[in-house]
Amino acid sequence: MSLPKDKRIAVKKTLSRYQLFVGRIDERWTPGTERALRRGAEEIAYRSSSYSRPRLNNEANTAIYIEKLQNGDFGDYFQKEAHAQLWSFLSMFNDG
Repeated sequence: MSLPKDKRIAVKKTLSRYQLFVGRIDERWTPGTERALRRGAEEIAYRSSSYSRPRLNNEANTAIYIEKLQNGDFGDYFQKEAHAQLWSFLSMFNDG
């Protein structure tokens, strides 16, 4: 994917924030970056019951997906898991 250096770093930071990418945050576009993008698209499709399915079949669609990811358009799909984990953790301290 041909993105400027600062954009590649921003994409990795976004993927990392959503716990899709674990690795070095740098300007390199690696197979790990590609896997994280696909994993995110799969999670969105799964959590939306395939209502929302980002397409990564060409550079234009991938660019749209990346833009929406960075704008937070898909944030709710990833936050649900974090909220569920927090609730599960907090419920351990509930006396009844």
